[in-house]
Amino acid sequence: MTTNAGHRPWSDLAIPPGELLEEELSARGMAQHDLAVRMGRPAQAINEIVRGKKRITDDTALGLEKVLGIPAHLWVSLEASYQLTKAQQREIADLESQEQWLKEFPVHDMERLGWIRVMQSPSEVVREVLSFFGVASFDAWRTTVAGFRITPGTKVSAGALAAWMRRGELAGLDMATRPYRADLFREALAAIRSLTVEPVDVFVPRMRELCAEAGVALAFVPELPDSAACGCARWLAKDKALIALSLRYKTNDHLWFSFFHEAAHVLKH
Repeated sequence: MTTNAGHRPWSDLAIPPGELLEEELSARGMAQHDLAVRMGRPAQAINEIVRGKKRITDDTALGLEKVLGIPAHLWVSLEASYQLTKAQQREIADLESQEQWLKEFPVHDMERLGWIRVMQSPSEVVREVLSFFGVASFDAWRTTVAGFRITPGTKVSAGALAAWMRRGELAGLDMATRPYRADLFREALAAIRSLTVEPVDVFVPRMRELCAEAGVALAFVPELPDSAACGCARWLAKDKALIALSLRYKTNDHLWFSFFHEAAHVLKH
């Protein structure tokens, strides 16, 4: 029985390796006491392993290999799988306890745009949202937002804004750029100004190319309801900047204003 957790299935039954050890001893007609004597270990220690109260250490696994002929790495793997399964069971309970946080984020829009996978159970949705932000808990997702422009008086959802910015960050991280140089970026901006009269299918790829050559990743990220951001500027690394644009108003004038506004943030750090 398996549960989908990313790309790697895992057993949702926490079977202590001691149960398998007990079955092996029973099949051989060997008592726990006999195994303890052969391994030079206290009988209580073997009993605790059988009952799942004590872990199989590397040394114990090597001892079992000598006595039973079953490779040590199998015992170590069984123990690791058992401990991981118990941790994953605890995690599910923890994720379910964080379900109330989902209302802070536009989950359905994020699924529609393909930013996160469509999941069934609440715990899976929580895990997917946390993985999207690259954090282990919702207490960690709040970060300082740099250089975003929001229309005054606009209703803003902190979760939608954070999701939009994170999508821009991920897109920027995937883009190949040269190391940032302010002089080259100024030259790029001069060249980009001449593109403002060109159609979108001409200026967009050329903008990205010129920005990348100067060390700036340019990402166009679909707007999320209540995210309210027109653009964002931030540093992805000491030599790589990001400009993300939402195309919120879907007009060239707003696009160019937002782009040059964020470009100024990059130049002024």
